[in-house]
Parts: sequence; structure tokens; C-alpha cells
Amino acid sequence: MRKKFKLFFLFLAVLTMVFVLSPSVLEASGDGKLIEKYEELMNQKKQEKIEETDRVPTAIPPDSYEIDDDMGQAMSIDVNGASQSHNFHDESDIDWIKFPATAGDVISIETFDLGGSGDTAITLYNALGEEIEYNDDKYMLVSWQGDWDFSSRIIYVVNITGTYYVKIEPWSSWNTGYGSEYKVKVETVTLRTLTVNIKDEDTSSFIESPCEVILVEKIGSGFYLPSPNGWDWEDFCGYHFTDTGGTPFTVLDGGEYYIYVNYQGNDWLGNEYADEFYNNKADSSLADKITITGDTTIDILLGEGYFIKGYVKKESGEVLLNAWCDLFDAGGFYIGWWYTSKYDPQPGQFSFHILPSNYRLSADRAGYYWQFYDNKSMYETADVISVTNSDVNVDVILAPNPDFTDVPPSHWAYDYIEQIYDYGIVSGYGDGTYGPSNPLKRSQFTKIIVESMLSWGIIDSIDTYEPGTFSDVSSSYWAADYIMTAYNHGVVSGKGDGRFDPTGLARRSHIVKMVIEAFDILIIPYEPGTFSDVSPSYWAADYIMTAKENEIVSGYTEDNTFRPENNATRAQIAKVICNVLD
Repeated sequence: MRKKFKLFFLFLAVLTMVFVLSPSVLEASGDGKLIEKYEELMNQKKQEKIEETDRVPTAIPPDSYEIDDDMGQAMSIDVNGASQSHNFHDESDIDWIKFPATAGDVISIETFDLGGSGDTAITLYNALGEEIEYNDDKYMLVSWQGDWDFSSRIIYVVNITGTYYVKIEPWSSWNTGYGSEYKVKVETVTLRTLTVNIKDEDTSSFIESPCEVILVEKIGSGFYLPSPNGWDWEDFCGYHFTDTGGTPFTVLDGGEYYIYVNYQGNDWLGNEYADEFYNNKADSSLADKITITGDTTIDILLGEGYFIKGYVKKESGEVLLNAWCDLFDAGGFYIGWWYTSKYDPQPGQFSFHILPSNYRLSADRAGYYWQFYDNKSMYETADVISVTNSDVNVDVILAPNPDFTDVPPSHWAYDYIEQIYDYGIVSGYGDGTYGPSNPLKRSQFTKIIVESMLSWGIIDSIDTYEPGTFSDVSSSYWAADYIMTAYNHGVVSGKGDGRFDPTGLARRSHIVKMVIEAFDILIIPYEPGTFSDVSPSYWAADYIMTAKENEIVSGYTEDNTFRPENNATRAQIAKVICNVLD
């Protein structure tokens, strides 16, 4: 259960950081980056499902619609008619259907009733074979209860009268054979607009501050975020972000929805408004359903509530930074997240502004076991935090869970090493060790810095090495592409004689320069005396000063030295990378 929620929390964290911390990022980079991140997280969940079983797909008899393996063999399906039952009878099987549609129609293509191993993806094409829409998963689970739904749905407004084709395929070969059965239907639907206004409950004025507005459907005991059409932000996505006091959702006529608002304004100053469901309901177990019978407008009236505050701590009582805190309501709905940081008003303190009700709180941090408040491992047994008429203060204590045999929790760099391992920036030696005291070669640190740039979204991909860029780096060298990428982005320039010296050891001065260049940090001139062994004329003095002022490095406080010519260790590198990413 843990991992599926961590995926969703990370996804919403990405969304919020993109919109709140950098509103121009979405406009500059396009929706594709967020869609790719979402798909990456969902694919991770699917891969975990595969790895958790020892299932080997076994071929089964084909369904009655075979042969329908390409566009020319597509089987007709009646719009608003009976559904069809299909399967992926072997690892090479895909299915095609076709249907007529008239300009102006709104068509829904949906798979459902998937078998135990089922997972579909669907693509809509026009008669010319041009791709129109794609969807992998029509829902994302956002509550503790409920099951993952790997069915698919596309909603399409027809522009041109004609025949349309749908390719239906398994997500992977694991989703074929026994248990791959599914049904598919095509029907016309009516779209409506659900406008959500966010207002102050006392003044009725619009709240023009950042808010997450989450529209969900309830299926059984679970709440699901709809996501047809590959997360089409303008039309069919159940997640909107607004700072204008309102947002319109495109919904289905006859649909039943729940609306939750997570206020983001003044997050760092104390949360002016409490989060809530429509009609001033504290949690999903009490939430009012909105049934769509035409274009609909609702007002969400936000007011003050109470706070759940506290810290994530080690067993020693030390506050843990870079920890995820996740809050669930009495109905199991995911209320919100907090990422503890040194930049919090009270460093490391989480804070949730909510209405009186019962809640459950969990925390997670790289290098530590995930758990609920009061050392519970499951939602069902977790201690309830009751909020009635005052703020509640709680701490979540996490026990260490080391990933490397040579980096115990007592090691000074334990938290840094675990963090960059969790980011996927380093992987250790493959024998369970990390080698914290080992020096790094220039090629190794180049790889780490490029992976960090990828992790933070500074670059999109790794460049292919161009032969002759450096005289001592061949195209077949394991780090050639990383070196090329760093070179193209001005992070490295080589030794000045045409060489890169990939096996040379990275010095502390080198890594500081590379980090500052990689993350495009404004250079701060060196102040004499900052470190006793760094003079203003030293080639990396300004880089060292910049790193110190940005709290990326601190030097050796016992003698006020930086030791720029010393070789950097793998432990030191972990600290530097974590500090710059934070």
C-alpha cells in the first residue's frame, strides 16, 4: 500500500512545485513534462506489480473477434451498442476496433471489467492513420481504500465526420494470456462545465490566491482522479490549479463528483484558510456529492480551522529534513502533503490547516522506514489524530533503514547518501557498499552532476558523444555521453590541452565549480579571509565563496580551511549534491 501513495504524493508535489514555486515553468516547457512525470510514476507502480509476482504469461485461446491485429483488420463496434469482450491471447496480440462518427459528436471509448492481470492502453486514429489521442489509465487512486484501475478511456469531440479507429494494447507482455480479458464500449456522451468558485466564507469575496482544486469520482470505497486523454489539463483532468478564485472543469452529464480544495496561499506564513470538501465538509466520509444535470456552478467557502503541526524525527530526537508527511482523513482520502525543509518557517516543521475531524498522519524519508504516527505501519491500525477545538502537535519518529552496509546511521553523511541514492543519482558498488571515504574520478562526478541536472529538470536528456571532443575520451568510454552533456552545458571544459582526464581524481575545488556552473548559480565575489587557505587570486575562489554563501559547502570549521586541492570523497559529494538540490 505504501508505494502507490508515495507515487501520488510525488506527482502532486511535482505539480505544486511547478505551479507555486515557478508559475512560468508550465508555460515555458509545456504540459508534456508533467505528463511524462505522471506516466513515469504510474509505470513504476506497474513494474512493481510485475516484480511482486512470479507470473509467467501463458497463451490462451483468442477471442471471437480475431484476427484484428492491425488497422486494416479492425472490427466494427456499434456506437451506443453492446460492449465487446476481448483478450490478449498471447504476447504479440493487439486489438483494433472501428466506428463511424459525425462531426460534433462527443465520443467516449472505454475499456472496463479487466481481468486480474489486465492493463490496457488505447490510441485513437483517424481514417488516415494519424494519431489523435492516447490514454493509458483513466483513473488514479487518491484514497487508502480502493484498488488500482488500469483500464483506459478517451473522450473525443469529433471534428470531421468519418470512420475512426482504436488500437487497444497491453501495457506489457506481463498483461497478456490468462487474466488479460477486458471489455470495450464506444458511446456518445454529453459534456458539461462544472465551475468551482473559491470564496471567503465571511465576505463571499473571491480568494485570488493559489489553490489546488481536486475533482474525484467515487467507485466503491475508493476515490479516483479522472485522467483520460493523457492528462489534458484544459479539459478532462481532475486536478486544476488556480490563483484567480475559480476554475472550470469539463465533466460528463450525469456524472457524480466530489470537490476538494487545498489552499496554497501563504503556505510558509501559516495557511490563511483551512482545506475542505464542498459544502464546508471536513473529510471524504461526510463530503457532499455533486450530480451533474447541466452546466453547474458551485461555491467553495473557505474559512479558518485548526492546525496539525509537528516534526519528523530520528529516534535520537534530531529533526529530519527532506521527509514526506502525508495526511489522510477519516474516509481514507489523501488530504495533502508536506515536505520538511530547512526553509520552513520553523525548519523541518510540517503544518496542515484543516477543519475539525479525525486524521491519520504518515511520514517517509530516504534511509528510514515509512510509518504512521505512533509507530504504526498501516492506515487501518494507525492512531487517529482528533482535531476538535484547538491545534494539535504531534511528532513522527522514524527508524533507520540503511541501504548500504558500510554507511551506518551513525555516519556523518548517512542522510545525504541515502537521499541521493533515493533520487537515483548514485547506486553504490553493487555489492551492498557505497564507499563513503573513496575519492571520485572526474568521470564519476561528471555522471553524478549530469544525473542531478536530469533529476532537477535542468536538462531533458543526455547528449551523444562527438568523437574528437577530447583526445583521451573515446565514444565507447562508459562516461562519454555524460562528459559530452556536461561539456555542451558549460559545466566542464577539460584540461586545456585537449584532454578531459576522465580517470583523474576530482578535487574539492573542481566539484564546487561544476555544481555552480551546472545549476547556474549567481557568482559571488570572494571575500578575503573567508577560508584561511583560499586567497582571492585562487582560480576557484569565487566559486567557493558562492557555494559557501548558498550553504552548499561549509569547509572545515575546526581550522577555517576549505582544502581546495584535496580529493573529494563520495560522502562529501553526497552532501554537496543534496545541499544544492535543496
